Amino acid sequence: ALYYGYSHLYDDHGTFYDDCGALYYGYGHLYNDCRTLYYGYSHLYNDCGTLYDACGALYYHHGT
Repeated sequence: ALYYGYSHLYDDHGTFYDDCGALYYGYGHLYNDCRTLYYGYSHLYNDCGTLYDACGALYYHHGT
């Protein structure tokens, strides 16, 4: 499991959750295609590995 950013973000075999309880990444939900992506109510932007969460915090997913 990957832990990053003050334990706010953790990797659960492809599913990401933040401390706010919002679903960030899940199969069939978010796709990393190196384009700015807006995901539903979570207000998540994905820009080639850079994750911005709805709480205004920034998380960086290094691992492509």
